[in-house]
Amino acid sequence: MKVSVLMPVYRPDAGFLREAIASVLTQTFGDFEFLILDDCPDDDRSGVVAEFGDSRIVYMRNDRNVGISASRNRLLDAAKGEYLAVFDHDDVCRPERFAKEVAWLDAHPGCGVVSSWTRRTSDGVVKRFPEDDRGIKTAMMHGCCVWHPASMIRRSSLEAAGARYEAASSPCADYM
Repeated sequence: MKVSVLMPVYRPDAGFLREAIASVLTQTFGDFEFLILDDCPDDDRSGVVAEFGDSRIVYMRNDRNVGISASRNRLLDAAKGEYLAVFDHDDVCRPERFAKEVAWLDAHPGCGVVSSWTRRTSDGVVKRFPEDDRGIKTAMMHGCCVWHPASMIRRSSLEAAGARYEAASSPCADYM
C-alpha cells in the first residue's frame, strides 16, 4: 500500500461529503486505502459513504465524540501506507494530486512532507505558498504555509519525529 488517505468526518453536509469522497476516488493514482473516521456517533454518515461501494474505503466510527486531534491520531494508527494523504470532509482535490505528490516524495527521499497551492471554491482565489525549503522555513515564522488538507506526509518522517496531533494545540494541531 503506497498511500493512506486520512479523512476525519464530523457532521458534514452530505453533498460536500459526496464531493470530497468522489474527488479522492477519481484520482489518477490508485494505490491507496481511503480511511474515513466518523467522529459523531449520533449523526451517522455511513449511508453516504456506502453509496460509493469502493473496496478502497475503510469506514470507521468512534463510539463517542473524541475531537479532531484524537480522531486524526486514530487514523494515523490505522494507516498502512508509506505516505499519508491528509484530507478533510469538506475539501476537494484535483485528480492528479496523489500522482504528483507521490512522484515528488519518491524522487526526493529527504523530503518529509509536500503540500500545494489551494483554490477557494467560493470565489476561485488561489493561495500560493513558497515552494523551496528556505522559503517555507521563512514563511513558517509568520504562519502555516504547508496547507494541511493538501499535504502528503512520509510516514517514516512523522514516526521519526514522534509527531502526533495534540488536542491542546487545537484548532492549530496541524501547525504544531
